[in-house]
Amino acid sequence: MKRNIFIVALEEKQKAMLKTLRQAKELEIHSLLTVDTAVEAKQFSLTKS
Repeated sequence: MKRNIFIVALEEKQKAMLKTLRQAKELEIHSLLTVDTAVEAKQFSLTKS
């Protein structure tokens, strides 16, 4: 079973680097927010959809 990894503001370059890890086949990597949303937003809610 794969382990889910959630990263805020994950960029494609970072995701590509994470895929080179020895355990990469055991990981499912997800981005929670885009960089713009996470960095540029004045505020964001973790409870609102």
